[in-house]
Amino acid sequence: MTAGRGRTLRPVKFRLSTPARAIAATALGVLLVSMLVARLTPGPTLERRAINLIEALHEEAHRRVKKRLFARPNGYAYTVDLGQLAMYAARSGDEPLYLALTQRLLDTVVVNDPDDEYTRGFVAWRAADRMPLDASGTTEALRVAAALWTGSQRFDRPADCDTALLILDGYARHTAVDQGVWFVRNYFNLQTRAFAPNSYLIDYDPDLLATVGREAESAELMEVSAQSAALYESAATPAGLLHGVILPEIATLMPGDPPIFSPNRVETIANVANAALHATNTNPAEAQAVLAFAMRRLDDLQRHYDTHTGRPAEPTSSAGIAEFAPLLRLAIELNRPEDADRLLARLVTELEDRPPIGNRASLYLLSESLLALESAVGTQRIKPPRRAPGP
Repeated sequence: MTAGRGRTLRPVKFRLSTPARAIAATALGVLLVSMLVARLTPGPTLERRAINLIEALHEEAHRRVKKRLFARPNGYAYTVDLGQLAMYAARSGDEPLYLALTQRLLDTVVVNDPDDEYTRGFVAWRAADRMPLDASGTTEALRVAAALWTGSQRFDRPADCDTALLILDGYARHTAVDQGVWFVRNYFNLQTRAFAPNSYLIDYDPDLLATVGREAESAELMEVSAQSAALYESAATPAGLLHGVILPEIATLMPGDPPIFSPNRVETIANVANAALHATNTNPAEAQAVLAFAMRRLDDLQRHYDTHTGRPAEPTSSAGIAEFAPLLRLAIELNRPEDADRLLARLVTELEDRPPIGNRASLYLLSESLLALESAVGTQRIKPPRRAPGP
């Protein structure tokens, strides 16, 4: 190294004093030990992380109910959100939360007008302040009936059992046969008093209807369950998914086309998983095929797939809470513990990154997450919320 007029610059040597060297050696030793301990000390287990999440989300459910934060951005409270949250409350044994939610549902969306016998037991799909109910919802009726049926047994409330049966009777009045195809019509327009001509596979729950039909000794509900199960068999796709749309009137336009199909041959994993989840007992083969499809692709699971080829479909986007939550419940219902562990890990990671907490968070994702976590780890060991929601 040279500078100026050719003079050589020699590096300066710094020497620490003996005490300084001792301090530096000690600090280095502490650092190395800390690094070693960090490597050897495990973090929270997956179960502990799941319990932490369910505690936080359970508290969030109480907060949302207490403050009556039910509406989505368009001002409507959607029945599926509250129905699923009520089911979680029943399954977890939280009676105050259950009572607050079911009372809200009975007050706002369950139709029970003695002067209109035909619509008694119908359940509106959404409600908003100072707005008339526009239409019934069949998926919504099933979710509310399931919550009331479960709550009636968990909390010894016979009246809730009666209301669940009233709702399922109303659901059964949505059935029809068109072009030789039995199906459940998607909705009844409460203003025009006309039924929709189509249906979706998420409008069915053969497992629930079979359970209630047996216990209530209802031949009608058992028949609806059997017909629903047959529809599931027809809905199976070449790739192992389930078609989502039932439209019998398509035969009048294009004879020969099947009345059960997927628009553009595309289905969403969230819808398919939810449909399969409610037919694990009546249609185990179809439910297992859906789970197997997802597990083969779990490392890079997408939201949309071609129902024939099994390839990702446009628009491509990675799966998240809406997909992993019902898939986790599906794996548990099918008694696939290894699959359930992998799905729980994915769901926990997603929830830690983007928990559905806050006034603008999705109440639907909150309910889906709580149902999935409760299925996986239960709620016996969680800390109870600090306060009960108001009526």
